[in-house]
Amino acid sequence: IKKLPDLPGYKVLKKIGSGGMGDVFLAEHNLLGNKVAIKSLHSNLVADKNFIDRFIREAKLLTTLSHPNIVRLIDFKHQKDGLFIIMEYVEGQTLEDYVKKISGPIPEKKLISLFLQILDAISHAHEKGFVHRDVKPGNIIVCDDKIKVLDFGVAKELESDDFLTQTGVLVGTRFFMSPEQINAEKIDYLTDIYSLGLTLFYMATGQLPNSSLT
Repeated sequence: IKKLPDLPGYKVLKKIGSGGMGDVFLAEHNLLGNKVAIKSLHSNLVADKNFIDRFIREAKLLTTLSHPNIVRLIDFKHQKDGLFIIMEYVEGQTLEDYVKKISGPIPEKKLISLFLQILDAISHAHEKGFVHRDVKPGNIIVCDDKIKVLDFGVAKELESDDFLTQTGVLVGTRFFMSPEQINAEKIDYLTDIYSLGLTLFYMATGQLPNSSLT
């Protein structure tokens, strides 16, 4: 198991996920005993200013979001051996795995209940001026009948000067990306709405949208 560098006050238990920017670990507070999720910037990126800035931006963004359906920021650590976002730990599984391994197409009543929670979370981010840019079942956790949206690593502030993605660089997950994302064009809240529609399709059918692209 890949281990985190020592973080004062926490004991790392195991790796629970990995993404383009970093790994996610389950950890426990040494004194309080509560479990947390720690996102660590990949070691090969800790010297890259662009990725450092993006990682810090994600932490700052989470401080502005306060919603029961969005994972909560607890702390941020910037040490010489890495950068770490400490978040609440949510037991459960991704919506992708939930549909694939447990529910199949979600029955209408439960689908509506879960999807309304996703809508509320993304609406809250939009009200705060942010576009998630990577809404997909893999970034949504299902715990019983509750939803948590996570991974704001590629989110952007609508009024930001650097809102345009570099030409030819795709940000997001292609099966759930809007046409303007695929074309690396300027985006707004509508790109999340497009991805939400594709997520709803997956929840209702158990199949990936745009599967002909494979």
